[in-house]
Amino acid sequence: MCTWKNALGSGQRPRVFTTSRANDNDDISDAEWSEVEARLGEMAASKSRPSVSGVRRNEFELMPIFMQRAGLTPQRLAALNFLHVAGTKGKGSTCAMAESVLRTCGYRTALYTSPHLVDVRERLRVDGQMLPRAEFAAAFHRVYGALRSAADRDEAGGPGMPSFFYFVTIMGGGGGEGGRGGGKIAREKAGIMKYGRPVLVSPQEPEAMEALREVASRVGAQLLQPTPLESYSLLPGTGSTGLDAASSSPPSPSPQSTFAVRHKSATQPPGKRDSTRGKPQRARWEAQYGAAAAAAAGEEVQAVTSATASRRRVALVPGGPDAAAAALRAAAVQSLTLPYEYAAGLRNVRWPGRSQVVEDEVAASRGGGRLTVYLDGAHTPESMGVCAAWFGGELAKAGSSANPPYTTRHAAVLLFNCMRERDPAVLLPALSAALAGAETVRAFDAALFTPMLSGGGVLLPAGDTGGKTKSHPLQPSSPSPSVQSSVQSSVPATATGTAVASPATAPVNDLTLQTRMRDIWESIDAAVRQPPPPEAAVAEPHGLQQGVGTLGLYSRGNGKCLNGLPYASVAESLPAALEALRGAAAADPRVHVHVLVTGSLYLVGDVLRLLNRAPM
Repeated sequence: MCTWKNALGSGQRPRVFTTSRANDNDDISDAEWSEVEARLGEMAASKSRPSVSGVRRNEFELMPIFMQRAGLTPQRLAALNFLHVAGTKGKGSTCAMAESVLRTCGYRTALYTSPHLVDVRERLRVDGQMLPRAEFAAAFHRVYGALRSAADRDEAGGPGMPSFFYFVTIMGGGGGEGGRGGGKIAREKAGIMKYGRPVLVSPQEPEAMEALREVASRVGAQLLQPTPLESYSLLPGTGSTGLDAASSSPPSPSPQSTFAVRHKSATQPPGKRDSTRGKPQRARWEAQYGAAAAAAAGEEVQAVTSATASRRRVALVPGGPDAAAAALRAAAVQSLTLPYEYAAGLRNVRWPGRSQVVEDEVAASRGGGRLTVYLDGAHTPESMGVCAAWFGGELAKAGSSANPPYTTRHAAVLLFNCMRERDPAVLLPALSAALAGAETVRAFDAALFTPMLSGGGVLLPAGDTGGKTKSHPLQPSSPSPSVQSSVQSSVPATATGTAVASPATAPVNDLTLQTRMRDIWESIDAAVRQPPPPEAAVAEPHGLQQGVGTLGLYSRGNGKCLNGLPYASVAESLPAALEALRGAAAADPRVHVHVLVTGSLYLVGDVLRLLNRAPM
């Protein structure tokens, strides 16, 4: 669900952020930046603590007070052109795509999203780039100083200081994205609706759609369902098979041929409203901008605008795109033709941690087999299914592509964790069921369940990698009787066969949740597990040395050995899990290990941190 607002500022020129990355430190010392990270970390930790009275407060209700104290007044907000996104899933991706399209068209953009993966500055981007440390620190001190000064004057029970999320939201200008869905939740998210503003809504369940209509009617917002992307044709020169065919430079046909109507029909799925009701909203912003920019320049351009759009004024930021070009794009969209800039913006959007593939350079430097990491922050049952389908497709491409002569096997491994408010008994079955229906990979050869470095009130500095790997990283589950004799390990075990760390190497993390995840995974996948064939009764000699013992377990499914990785295990730390994966790849030059990292964006960010692939 998206809502946008257009308004003309009161003569104040918007602040222009520099985004040069030539000197990212920008005259700020590491000590000064560490102080900013430390204060943000304190705020993140305060999220999990109750107030002095012992009752957790609703900070959302205090946001108007915090914003006023920080100088973020309704007048300043009215001077912004913003798009506000709410919903269950895909809010950040939607914002990233919209920002990329607008920037490709030549608009100045600012983007606020949550959470970040590695660096807190990811949450605030200007023209597609994180702020330099000095500019972020300056904004931090300005907002923190105002809020701290007001909080110090509070009486007992006063608002005090906001926690981390609300503080950074204020730094971002009060906008952002909000999540979850359903009937009751749809009413909550419909809180972003504003009087007189259009609200674009994707197809919803009947209960949720009715809730949205109810709120829109009450507040006087305009509820619309936009035309599906599949209904648009691409411009000549951008290809005819989809966005992937968009060229790297815009075509240059005449306006007459460029904006010819080439509408291809699209069948409306059952239950969807007629999308033509959203037709007047197509490229409304471009139409408004073209008219406003032309008027400001004393020019006249012909733009396709609705009566509502022609009356609405927009804030013009210096350095925006050409007015005539904006008007032509608006006309193209009205004709169900996707302008080049729109297609290029969608094709070029980069959103780390979502369907991201990374080759592990450390594993490659050690020789042996390959280790490829697939990262997706899926954390709902629906997104687990989508994630599984994507992973299966990637494995299909890897299996069909040219491989080194010595690569004889592709092994799939799951690296999973989720936040405590999520239920692994819901997420893991959804993932397993989606894989069971896949054509390429029906099951994982191994699964590792690991604690995370961040999240849950922990905010790590961008350069922190969570400490060193511990000496005994894995706690495997008991193997099936058919492979029990092939296990060689000097790690002591309990009566149930579950390996435990010796007192000298006992893990410091509470692994109760990860142990439950492992048990859930074993129970839902026991029906499809297959014992290894008789000829594979003895493990191959290239075992993986881990700590004080050697672990050699057969993987399920195809009966081949993935050295060092039990079928299902708990890692006492994320660095330990990564080292175990690297060891499994290094142990056999014939194997290509494909690791799916999912369950939490915090986990995805932590893995990117350890792989030294922080978003830029």
